[in-house]
Amino acid sequence: MKAELPTRVSLRSCFVAISLVLVCTASAVPQSSGSSLTFAVIDTAPFGTKNEAGEPDGIYPALLRALSQESGISIKVVLVPFARAAFLVTSGAVDGTIMFKTEGTEGRTVPLIALFETGVIVQAAPGLKLRRKADLAPQLIGRIRGGCQDLETDASAHWRFYELNTQEQGVAMLVARRIDAFCTVPEAIALAMGKFAGSSAIDEVERLTISSKKVWILLNPRVPDEVRRRLIDATTILRESEQVKAIFRERLGPTYILKLPR
Repeated sequence: MKAELPTRVSLRSCFVAISLVLVCTASAVPQSSGSSLTFAVIDTAPFGTKNEAGEPDGIYPALLRALSQESGISIKVVLVPFARAAFLVTSGAVDGTIMFKTEGTEGRTVPLIALFETGVIVQAAPGLKLRRKADLAPQLIGRIRGGCQDLETDASAHWRFYELNTQEQGVAMLVARRIDAFCTVPEAIALAMGKFAGSSAIDEVERLTISSKKVWILLNPRVPDEVRRRLIDATTILRESEQVKAIFRERLGPTYILKLPR
């Protein structure tokens, strides 16, 4: 009888240890449910940033707060770099994101609904004239890390990229001519230029539109169909009630014209 005691204690200890591992593993990754979702959005102003309290703010968190209220689904927002947001949603570590469709998201996410349309643009540094995309081939092009996929996947030239951390850094380096051009989106560069005193040297005429794209709510495939339907219905209501336009204008000014997808 005494010889069996250590074995029983050992088995019980193993069971407890395994149970703890399973609980910790499950809690490490946000789980989908009918009432709670986690979205990873890009940490780039004006789309995603932090307020004075350190909480997610910007256009995308504001859209998701409105969507949460309208749908009755709790939505947690985390701010991450562009490439990280795509990875987290395709791997199932989070439930959704808001971004362009990319090669990395195709077939690995569910495009729920397009929120708005914008363009991928390349802004030239002061004094540099751009007339066509081929003019960019010899230039050093700044981009937010992982961004500017339209050029990166274009095999017509060998593009030279300089990796940037923020829009403000891109504008500052344009003015200083440390980069020749900056690949970004109109909303982000407009906000950054408004904060940089020397940005008046940048000529917005010298700007190429590389593409026009829809920005989507992308979900991990594991999100249940019923939750998807609730999100689609809620987003449609928000667009028809002008709330989406109001969120953009609050952050980009009353003259900003939001282009809604057809």
